[in-house]
Amino acid sequence: MKKIAATVIALTFVFTVASLSFAANEFQIKGIVTKISGNQITIKDDKGKEMTVEGSVGDIKVGDLILLRGEIFKAEATRTELTTQDIEFLTKQCLIDQADVNVIPQLGEKARVKLFSWIDKKDCKLLGPFKVTRNYYRQLQYNKPIPLAPAGWSIIYLTDKEFKRYTDILEKAPW
Repeated sequence: MKKIAATVIALTFVFTVASLSFAANEFQIKGIVTKISGNQITIKDDKGKEMTVEGSVGDIKVGDLILLRGEIFKAEATRTELTTQDIEFLTKQCLIDQADVNVIPQLGEKARVKLFSWIDKKDCKLLGPFKVTRNYYRQLQYNKPIPLAPAGWSIIYLTDKEFKRYTDILEKAPW
């Protein structure tokens, strides 16, 4: 019997070869590691199906039973520009403030990949964490009590400059 050696929770994996059933852009893979090449892990599930994913290998070894959970994003979703249709969708259908829409191209790659993937799906619900984060960030003020961060809030939806301001506000907050 193979030894259970690792449980890995991954937020983002790009599939090289995968055919999975999943709901709402989420996936779960459970299987035995059959091959590791660089940051690519080949997993064989209990039905004998093999799939390869990319991600942090950490201390995973061939023969380990692993469980991966996360979200699937398009590998080609690395664009940095919003189209006119994207902007209209975000501002009119999702009711996201234009200033927040303007920030999207300035965000880190991880956030952009997520957002462009969600924008391509034309589903405002998926954009909830972005909208919540931007609304929360906008209400923060220097030398004022910090409100509790809402569910879904994530610093990945802040630019580097905004993150610096956020940490400055936290340092100067009256606790």
